[in-house]
Amino acid sequence: MVDADPQRAMLRIELDASDWLFAENEDGPTRAQRIQHWHTSTAPREQMDDAMRAWLELTLEALAPSNSDELVAVHLPSMAASPTTVRVRFTTDTPTCELDLDEVVRRSLGNTVEPPKVEPHAAVQLGRGVRAVGFRLRGPGRELDGSLAFGFRAGQIVVSVLCANADFGALVRHASAVMEFVDAISIVDTNEEGSS
Repeated sequence: MVDADPQRAMLRIELDASDWLFAENEDGPTRAQRIQHWHTSTAPREQMDDAMRAWLELTLEALAPSNSDELVAVHLPSMAASPTTVRVRFTTDTPTCELDLDEVVRRSLGNTVEPPKVEPHAAVQLGRGVRAVGFRLRGPGRELDGSLAFGFRAGQIVVSVLCANADFGALVRHASAVMEFVDAISIVDTNEEGSS
């Protein structure tokens, strides 16, 4: 990972996969075009009705990040699939506080049934870090669901990744796509981007 100046750092994802939709602050027509591209590339044999199209547009609009230190994407390999949401954030240490990766991962998982076990993990672009799975009970039936969280450090920059799906079985089934996504995340220096 580039050891970028935190003031000039920016998240980037280089991923050649059609089954991901990025939630971005954009106008309606642009969002609609990206949804149409996803449909044509990923699920061309499936009929997309107006209700499904509207749901996708509202979902991407609601998930769109409010600032440049965050990226949000939705993994949707088919229209019938349960969507996996991946939220990537980066933050920086302060002069008085160096962030602990284990704590960053635990905090991003929120309240869990049991304290999550944090273990080492390495990503292609971000290098060595940690990961953990957190389980929660939800709904009147008290179903068990879970999320997968990662944490990485480069100098003063800490990157956290939270992957969630209401159907934890779907998150497990799509784990390889999630890992490819995590491997594709990098931090770039905007000065270097502008000069290249």
